[in-house]
Amino acid sequence: MLPTVITSSVIRGADKGASHGGVYLIDLEKEVSRQVLDWNTTAIDWSGRGGDRGLRGIALYKDRIYMAASDEIFVFDRGFNLIDSIKHPLLKHCHETFLSGNLLYISSTGYNAVMVLDLEKRQLVKGYKFSFPSWKAGLYQKGLNLTPRWQPMDLEQPENYEWVGEDSLHINHVWVEAGKLFFAGTRIRHLFEFDFEKVRVYGPIPKGAHNVRPFENGILLNDTAQNRLAILDRQGHMKEKFSVLQYAQDQLIFGEDLTDRIARQGFARGLVQTDDGYFIVGSSPATVNVFERGNPQPVKSVNLSMDLRNAIHGLELWPYAN
Repeated sequence: MLPTVITSSVIRGADKGASHGGVYLIDLEKEVSRQVLDWNTTAIDWSGRGGDRGLRGIALYKDRIYMAASDEIFVFDRGFNLIDSIKHPLLKHCHETFLSGNLLYISSTGYNAVMVLDLEKRQLVKGYKFSFPSWKAGLYQKGLNLTPRWQPMDLEQPENYEWVGEDSLHINHVWVEAGKLFFAGTRIRHLFEFDFEKVRVYGPIPKGAHNVRPFENGILLNDTAQNRLAILDRQGHMKEKFSVLQYAQDQLIFGEDLTDRIARQGFARGLVQTDDGYFIVGSSPATVNVFERGNPQPVKSVNLSMDLRNAIHGLELWPYAN
């Protein structure tokens, strides 16, 4: 039996006052979807990357649903009623999150940082900023295998930190395992491993990858530029690949001024693995693909919209009865 998942989608290039995307519950076994939230508020910082922010990373903790927006974490009950909002000046252009116990690790892309939110205390308790000195940044982008420096962030004095805007690293994914923090981003050529004392290279990754994490002594990621899920060894060699669903051009819906929007078919983003080994991957136009080992094509795909601007972002297993 395939599970039910919760996913957020972002409509790239949405105009102010229009929907920036939504949240859906998808029963993959029955291939039935239900939109539970349409995020059309004008309070979202829609001027960010991609023309809007929408809702990104998702975490489930004690009957509460936590969703990352641009500069705050929204909290919903199981009926998707907004019951809280957690803000801090060092949350900016948040992307993916990772829940470990009562701690929610948040990729604060606008600061090249990973922030730690204590869900019991309802406040940020730590922050880690990663950066290359200017002379190293150019060398890293040219191919040298360098590691960024890190510093703990003073949460009481956020004015000490400069918002990096179109940043040098674009940290957009974080993973915690065996007491270590792993992070990657679309402008990072490696998955980095951080033991809270030193940053090390875990392994090389392709440019523009999303949802990067350690896996079977290698790396699992969405190779977004190639429209696929990939398993690599720690030297960056391909072990297995899975192609997301592609549609005929006449099936797609093109929004107005699409050439000025950042949107294309097959953009692989959002990743979760089931207990019995299925990989569930998001792609655009808003599609959720299910893969099994040994089969490079989806064993099942559920489409939410054929609007090419509509892209899957956050993706998690839904543990509750529908």
